[in-house]
Amino acid sequence: MAAASALSGKTVTTVATGGDHSCALTSDGDVACWGSNNHGQLGTNSTTARSLPTAITTTGTPLSGKTITQLSVNGSHTCALTSDAILACWGDDSHGQIGDGSTSGDHLVPTAVTTASTPLSGKTISAVTTGAAHTCALASDGTLACWGLQSDGRLGNSSSSAADVETPTAVTVSGTALSGLTINAIDAGAAHTCARASSNALACWGLNTSGQLGNGSTTSSNEAVGVTVSGTPLASLSIAGISAGGAHTCAVSVSGVVACWGENGDNELGNGGTTDSDVPVSPTLASTPIATATILSVSAGEKNTCVVATGGSISCWGNNSVGSIGDNTNTTRDVPTAIVTTGTILSGKTLVFSSVGDSTVCALASDGTPACWGDNTLGRIGDGTTTNRDVATSVITNPSVSITAVTGQRSSVLSYGRPGDEIVVGGSWWNGSKASTDFVVTVGGETADQTLETNSTGTLSGGITVPAGAALGSGSVVITQGTDSVTKSFYILGSRTVAVSPTSGLPGTVVSVSGTNFDPTAAAEIRGLTSTSGPTASSDAAVDVTITSGGSVPSTNFTVDDFDTVSIEVREKSPGGTPSTDYARAAFTVPPVTVSATAVSGQRSGVTGYGRPTEVLTVTGANWPNDLVSSDFTVAFCDTSGGSCDSNATKPLVTNGSGALSGTVTVPSDATTGARALKVTQNGRSALFNFGVLGTRAVTLSPTSGGLSTPVSVTGTNFDPAAFVSIKGVRVLSGPVYSSDSSVPGFTAANGSLSAVSYLVEDPLTTYIQVSEDAPSGTPSTDRAYASFTTLTATLAVDTVTGQRTGVNGYARAGDAVNVSGSGWAASRSSGTITALFCAADGSGCDTAATNGLSTNSSGDITGSVTVPTGATTGSRSLKVLISSGSAFTPIKILSARTVTLSNSTGAVGSSVTVIAANFDPGAAVQIKLAKTVTGSTPVYTADTPVNATISETGRSVRGLGFGTVLVLGAGHHVVHAFIHYWQQLHEHRN
Repeated sequence: MAAASALSGKTVTTVATGGDHSCALTSDGDVACWGSNNHGQLGTNSTTARSLPTAITTTGTPLSGKTITQLSVNGSHTCALTSDAILACWGDDSHGQIGDGSTSGDHLVPTAVTTASTPLSGKTISAVTTGAAHTCALASDGTLACWGLQSDGRLGNSSSSAADVETPTAVTVSGTALSGLTINAIDAGAAHTCARASSNALACWGLNTSGQLGNGSTTSSNEAVGVTVSGTPLASLSIAGISAGGAHTCAVSVSGVVACWGENGDNELGNGGTTDSDVPVSPTLASTPIATATILSVSAGEKNTCVVATGGSISCWGNNSVGSIGDNTNTTRDVPTAIVTTGTILSGKTLVFSSVGDSTVCALASDGTPACWGDNTLGRIGDGTTTNRDVATSVITNPSVSITAVTGQRSSVLSYGRPGDEIVVGGSWWNGSKASTDFVVTVGGETADQTLETNSTGTLSGGITVPAGAALGSGSVVITQGTDSVTKSFYILGSRTVAVSPTSGLPGTVVSVSGTNFDPTAAAEIRGLTSTSGPTASSDAAVDVTITSGGSVPSTNFTVDDFDTVSIEVREKSPGGTPSTDYARAAFTVPPVTVSATAVSGQRSGVTGYGRPTEVLTVTGANWPNDLVSSDFTVAFCDTSGGSCDSNATKPLVTNGSGALSGTVTVPSDATTGARALKVTQNGRSALFNFGVLGTRAVTLSPTSGGLSTPVSVTGTNFDPAAFVSIKGVRVLSGPVYSSDSSVPGFTAANGSLSAVSYLVEDPLTTYIQVSEDAPSGTPSTDRAYASFTTLTATLAVDTVTGQRTGVNGYARAGDAVNVSGSGWAASRSSGTITALFCAADGSGCDTAATNGLSTNSSGDITGSVTVPTGATTGSRSLKVLISSGSAFTPIKILSARTVTLSNSTGAVGSSVTVIAANFDPGAAVQIKLAKTVTGSTPVYTADTPVNATISETGRSVRGLGFGTVLVLGAGHHVVHAFIHYWQQLHEHRN
């Protein structure tokens, strides 16, 4: 059954590369190695090369149950130091470099270094370093011992012998540059070794053919010689670290100054040349990525050097034939050059450590991510392949997972998808023969449905559905099986959105268009739409744009030129999904063209909403095309929806360079009246302005004639809407000359009509009733209308007089009821509103008002009676009737009581008597009789012959009579009007 990477689920704390293999140390003290294994240097108890991390064998070894704290890789052997100072090595032992007292061959598993009877006996080992074929260890008390290949003096034990040393042998201190100093750091190169001691001393020993000992010579030394710092970049500096490479050495100070010395044929010193140096020289920093940086650590390899600087960056220089510089080239670099991290496993990470081997470089990020690049012979990079890499490549710490397709996305899209999409995956280095129930998968933090499985060789296959609740944005797919867990970056997109700024504007407006949740790195087109149904593209020029890796539409300028644009769309280009899902839109409003009136000739100031035929509207507008002339427009008055238009109107109109409209429009003489709209049209686009077209003002009266005080109902049409008006009586139109009638206010409705207003005509000279609009207004001749009213003259006639003979109507006495009739009076009046007087013939000198039962009907006709009051002035008078200020009178004679006088009141029978009658009915026939008695209502007449007479027109008559009592009777003898006694010698008559 296939096994996963030994680093699966672990945090790497150290990564190191040597001559032909690499190893990693984890936070829990485990070690895994990869690469060449021809000498067992991977510690796996085999000689099989590994292209991904494989755990070393610890069972049955000195490392069993131990926590490893240090690791050193070089040549073809590896050494480790545990937390309790146990030192073990494995791999090539052909020169005794394992240190177990033998050269018995390769050691395939960790083997304890023999310390008994050696300088390290009883010491606590604090550090270990490996060279190409030798090993050195440092005890906590500063004791230093080396073993393995002894040629060229690399063990520093003063021996000139080339014989191998199979157990730790003390490095000579006495009489050397290390005398009296405490060694606190060591590092072994290919054939030389260097140490840092107290007092910031640096010392090296071994092969020096290229000046790698740094003592100003090229003579090899089997004892420690001091590195020359005086006059070099390291002068007077505290040394923080030292690193020995193939044939060169580098050191870094506490203040961050780095210097190298030794071989420079492949630009190992980084100073821009290829000349070896036997003393420290600084790499060229000017115009390099670390020109102003502080160097934190340095690592020297076979033909390369790398440094870690502040900010977590790594720069390298030297041979680059297999990509060891990590700059995505194979060009040798003679000055520090930044490694490429963009698009690699190290992108955005802070780098804290680097290790340079023969032609392979490894680095570690602060989050524990290991990566290697350069020579990948036999898998020393640990990425599961043997392909050289010229950029940082992930060391396989977990099983491999690759996304092979995302359904619902375009072909080859593998790094993003939307909820509901299926992620098709493959992989390797998993535990074999596992079913979907053995896996737990989350996408965007949500548990996902999946159909994963592995075959017997650990090959992974299946699909994962992006959950509906997955967190949107930069997320991950996490696949867990047992103790193995793999995280795969996966961008989860939500619904596409588009934002535009501004959201409205005139044609020519430049709009900033942006968007989110589009397919990352997709090609897209920004275009305008005149309708989203279909959709219908506008005539705006489309703009191409490339979506960012985060799925955003970068802010892009788009010019709206089409008046009909209603939406701006971002649509992904083919190859893509269906049109219904590969776009998003944002509304964009092109402000409609506008027109409005600012003045109307003939109307009061500020009136813009209505006018009359032939009046001129001064108009303005906005949002029209620039620089139009009158012939570009069509203007008409239409219904309020813009239909049913009248014939075209006269219109000198223009627009300026900003699309502002100005000019005038004349209301046609035959324009339809009522609620209308001014419609201005240009190239199919219209603007409306509500405008009431008014007809000729008109006034209607009811009634159209009447007597004084007649209430007239006044209505009107086509006046200015919502205007205050005055209703007046007019005597003469010219002027006009107004009557004395009181003015009455009114208010027109929104349609210009005047509801019925009651107006009282009091002036007999009123001939018209006028409605005029109040100030502010135009001239009276245009802001008024009127209707004729006939003021009738009140007439009055006496028809009959109750108490008088039939047909008598010219006179009456107190108590008589005078029946009258007439016309031209105020209509519908009762007696309580009517006054009746008896006056002089000219209507003056009136008595007190008389009781009347008069009334008028709805036509102003008067009928009824007036009772002559007691004490009424007698003689030729007139009956005067008043209603309000209207009056009329008619002549009538008021008679007093009838009287009879005799020329002599006594006489003999046969005497002639002259009878004088007064206040009798004028012109009446009377009879004069003698009566014996007048007691009671029925006189007793004498036998004297009655005498007939006629009353004069003045009511008097004179006639001679015989003796006796004389009665003057009116015609018919019904009423005794007067009588006198004519005294004779009555006894004679009675006898």
